[in-house]
Amino acid sequence: WMESSFAGTGGEHLPDLMLDCKDKKKKEEGPRVVVKRGGGKQALSEHGKEQLPLFDSHCHLHDDHFLWPDIPNLPLAGMCLMGTQELDWPRVEALHNPPHIYAAIGIHPWFAHRAAEDFGERQEDVLAQYPDAIVGEIGLDKYARAPDTGKCEYAAQLTVFKAQLALAGRLQRVCSVHCVRAFGDMLDCFRSAEQTLGPSAFPPAVMMHSYAGSID
Repeated sequence: WMESSFAGTGGEHLPDLMLDCKDKKKKEEGPRVVVKRGGGKQALSEHGKEQLPLFDSHCHLHDDHFLWPDIPNLPLAGMCLMGTQELDWPRVEALHNPPHIYAAIGIHPWFAHRAAEDFGERQEDVLAQYPDAIVGEIGLDKYARAPDTGKCEYAAQLTVFKAQLALAGRLQRVCSVHCVRAFGDMLDCFRSAEQTLGPSAFPPAVMMHSYAGSID
């Protein structure tokens, strides 16, 4: 699978539900998807609609409650809904229905400073209930400013990210990682986790969200 942007001429094939968002700019940019390589005819969804051979590896459709009833009916091969804080974990849990819809349970860096000290215990409990769920959306972001404090809560981000990365490794779950202007620190965290925990205790796969670092 190859992560890419599905915009431009391809966007018109997606349902209006996905494109006609409150923010009309979303329609111009197009949603992010993963293209699943392979030949053959397009499959039909259980509702008889032509199913696009696309898996959206990173989306937040659950953020808009008006979309909830229609999310299971979208004619995609599948999707992964990114949890961002404890408040929205119940939403992605309710929609978790593999192999079509997968839940990601995590604390996004924008909300890391709000995480309770024992958030990891509840996160692990939720993941234990859903063996197919992944850890996400987690990560680091040096650019974002928290609306409630007006500053970048980077120290909290590092603490929360390292804890979640270790959890993903211990449970052997894939993790979805957000990173903005922190690629050096991110790689240091990866190397440190691998050295401390060992290669066998590192997450089996890491999906980098909009990676913009160097090849090295």
